[in-house]
Amino acid sequence: MWNKLARDMPRLIKEKKMRDAVHKLEELNPSLLEGKKQLKLAHLQLSLITSGYVWQDGDAGVPKYLPRNLAVPFYTISNRLGLQPILTHATLVMANVTRIDPKG
Repeated sequence: MWNKLARDMPRLIKEKKMRDAVHKLEELNPSLLEGKKQLKLAHLQLSLITSGYVWQDGDAGVPKYLPRNLAVPFYTISNRLGLQPILTHATLVMANVTRIDPKG
């Protein structure tokens, strides 16, 4: 579900439907995620989804609260990774780095 929402995010924001899509999401159980790789991917997706949710309308009409189905998994996953539940440099940039030479 997060994969599809993250993939569709540019269109949803452009059409002002991001918040509606988030409200329709089922609250997923983050304890089902296994390993750091899955947790980091989920954190990246939820960071972007949260940003899209908050800033869908720019500065006009910024919501005061996140819906539970977004806030609870994002907070839980962030705690498991030792990260803040926000879009961070570590999540957006550093998590997407791979070595050119895996032996180096």
